[in-house]
Amino acid sequence: MFDRRLLIAAGVALLMGLAGGYWFRQGPGLALDSRSAAQPGFRLPDLEGRMRQPDDWLGQVVVLNFWASWCPPCVKEMPEFAALQSEYGERGVQFVGIASEPDDAARAFLQKTPVNYPILLGNLDAISIAQAYGNSMGALPFTVFIGRDGQIAARRPGGLSRAQTEGLIAELL
Repeated sequence: MFDRRLLIAAGVALLMGLAGGYWFRQGPGLALDSRSAAQPGFRLPDLEGRMRQPDDWLGQVVVLNFWASWCPPCVKEMPEFAALQSEYGERGVQFVGIASEPDDAARAFLQKTPVNYPILLGNLDAISIAQAYGNSMGALPFTVFIGRDGQIAARRPGGLSRAQTEGLIAELL
């Protein structure tokens, strides 16, 4: 007879091992996904109230980042993203942030920490949009790399270093 608790513990350990393997795969050697997919559509307001959608950046390499001001890895990578936007913007790279928190919290944060790329106010819609882009774990930050053709090339939960981000951008240019 099998002990049910032992079987459950083994199942949980297996799932944790698989999840850990997924997270630890994100090393300096990040690569593009082997399969691409069309990106889902959405419409969200930017900080000026204009409605924006993915087609606004078609033809560019887009780095779509879901973030929140209460998320330390999100806050840590934003200055790097701003620096990369300055460096790669003229080569057709566009960073786009989607705030995954109430609009007033995002605006207050951005008053103190401005960025040089569009920020969309996602509020509660950001969660379902991130899920549509493949964020099944609900991780923040969550970054999606989209090729010039509008196809999703890579999805990365968790914080990214400048070197990791730059490597993925280089593969898409």
